[in-house]
Amino acid sequence: MLKKEIIIAIIIGLVISLIIGGGIFRAKQALNHIHSQQTPSPSSSASTSANLAQDSSKPKLFLKITSPHDNYLSKEDQLTLTGETLPNTYITIVTDKSEYLIVPNKVGQFSQSIQLIKGANLIKVTVYTKTGQHQTKTLTVVYTTAEI
Repeated sequence: MLKKEIIIAIIIGLVISLIIGGGIFRAKQALNHIHSQQTPSPSSSASTSANLAQDSSKPKLFLKITSPHDNYLSKEDQLTLTGETLPNTYITIVTDKSEYLIVPNKVGQFSQSIQLIKGANLIKVTVYTKTGQHQTKTLTVVYTTAEI
C-alpha cells in the first residue's frame, strides 16, 4: 500500500513538472518571437537610414535674440524684444512681471514689447516645435532711472 502511494506521488510530481516545463518552454518561444519582431531586418534598416536622411534635411531648431543683448541697461520701463527662429514654432517669453506666448512670422522673425520692473529683469525666451523640441535663452535687462 505504501508503494502504491509513492508511485502515485511520483506520477503526480512528473505531471506537474511537465506542465511547468512546458509553460516555461512556451514562454521562451513567445519572448523570442516578440524579440524577433522588434529587431529591425536589413530592409527596414534601409528605410530607417532613409528616415534619418530626411530628418537631417530638416532645419535644426535655433533661437537668436537680436535685441536687446544680455546685461542691457534700459532707461525706459518698456522695451521691444526681437529675434529669429524657425517658422511654425511657438515662443514663450517669461519675465518677472509678465508672460507672453507669440508665434514668429513666415520667415521666423518675432518681436514683443515687454514691460520691465525697476532693477534687474530676468527674461527667459523659449521656442517650441510642434514635436516638443525646445531651446531656451535667458538674458538680464536692468531698468534704472538713475543718471549714469
